[in-house]
Amino acid sequence: MVKQYSILEGHTAKEATLNNITLLNLTTKLEEVIELVLTSSEKDFVVFDNQQVEGVLYQKKNIENAQSRSLLVGDILDKSVGFIDADTPITEVLERMQKEKNNFFPVTENGEIIGAIDRSNISELILLKST
Repeated sequence: MVKQYSILEGHTAKEATLNNITLLNLTTKLEEVIELVLTSSEKDFVVFDNQQVEGVLYQKKNIENAQSRSLLVGDILDKSVGFIDADTPITEVLERMQKEKNNFFPVTENGEIIGAIDRSNISELILLKST
């Protein structure tokens, strides 16, 4: 863990941000989300309504509700969303992930969503920086 932190020193959340993410809205059916999960590498989703972030739909909720495919995203999303600023040091992002037991956050820059960050992408950054 110490070696990982030293590799990440001086790097920001923006460097590990997933920019090409699927944004859902409150009226998206879970059936559509399941299809996205099966046909892409995404598993957690930022949810918007009227150009405002309403929450995050986490993989755990998708799995728990998989038998109720007609449910709407707005019925099962997590509204207690924390944001990560693009300039936040990656080491602080990892600490926050551990503290909040959450591996996925929307990333903002100048008050706008620019993507999301997850532990997998941070791991990829570590691999690329360590070689």
